[in-house]
Amino acid sequence: MGVETKIFIGGLTNQVEHRGRLKGKAWFQVVAIVEMRGYHYSAFNELRRQLAGDTYPEVFVYDVDGAKEIFKDKYNAVMRAVPFDVFYDVVKRDYEESKEDDGRPYRRLAWLRSLLAAMNANEKPDNLAVAIYEH
Repeated sequence: MGVETKIFIGGLTNQVEHRGRLKGKAWFQVVAIVEMRGYHYSAFNELRRQLAGDTYPEVFVYDVDGAKEIFKDKYNAVMRAVPFDVFYDVVKRDYEESKEDDGRPYRRLAWLRSLLAAMNANEKPDNLAVAIYEH
């Protein structure tokens, strides 16, 4: 079974203390989660390599039930917040690359691109970002 990817879309806060405890990393307030399954196109793979460095800030998120803090993904990679515009550019490039002979892109990528386009067009906040979780 290959690597699967969840895309967390949300707001990068400057809160390193949350629920009365110091976390040491910024809290990433999730507003949407998109399950991408096997997302493996070249622009995303390039971004994945950048996430291994310290270009983007470390963050933590809460799982769906809000009880468990997630600092790293299943492969022990730290959670990092990528600026919305950077990630949106990655998705647009991969959307074109994913097109099959019939001109249709990978369906999950088409859905993600549509969601990001709608968010981009509707007064997105300055702190909007994306965190990537691989499992």
